[in-house]
Amino acid sequence: MDDIALELEATKGLLYYHFKTKEEILSAILKNSPVIAALESTLRRLDNAPFLEGVRTAVHGALTVL
Repeated sequence: MDDIALELEATKGLLYYHFKTKEEILSAILKNSPVIAALESTLRRLDNAPFLEGVRTAVHGALTVL
């Protein structure tokens, strides 16, 4: 939490007021991440797709991100 507070130019007290753990901070970040939203959307779309199509889409998406 010290490093996070330093990076944000905030106090640890302020961080602990909003988040009890680093995991809560990470969860809040990921919840608002467009990358995670796109991944979830793709996974929902591929839920009933054939396996090979799912693998191709996953590999293409991973390469696009990289």
